[in-house]
Parts: sequence; structure tokens; C-alpha cells
Amino acid sequence: MAARESGGVMTVEEVIEQCTAHELVDLMVDLGWTKSKGEGRRLIAQGGIRINDEKVTDPNTYVFVTPDRKQFYLLGIDGSKVHA
Repeated sequence: MAARESGGVMTVEEVIEQCTAHELVDLMVDLGWTKSKGEGRRLIAQGGIRINDEKVTDPNTYVFVTPDRKQFYLLGIDGSKVHA
């Protein structure tokens, strides 16, 4: 099953099936957003990172990424919501 091209929100099951999980600070370095994990952690601690208008406060946050790296998903704390 390919990622939705219509821009609709994927279900939790679709995200888990189709995406790979990455620790946010690792992803920030891999994508060139920060130069180091430490810089990424500081940016998160200062409230400088938002995913879909939600401030990320935990530097150990995992993000699910589609294979083409165009869509990022953050599972809600209760595991029932997906923010795209």
C-alpha cells in the first residue's frame, strides 16, 4: 500500500505499516536541519520544534517518515491519533 497522495491523514495502522520510525534528533541531523544531536536537543528544549503546530518538548520523540521522506507523522501520546 502506497502513502496517500490525496493528502488525507493516514490511520495509525497505515503509518506503522508504511513508514519507518526515526528518533527526531537523528532525523534532524540526517536531513541537515541541525549540525549535531546536541544542537537538536537544545532546539527542542527551547521550544523551537513544532510538528503540525504542536510543540515537541521531548528530545526522545520518534517520528514516522514515509519512504520518500515527504510526509512526517507523530503518533499521539495515547497511540490513537496520527498528526500528519
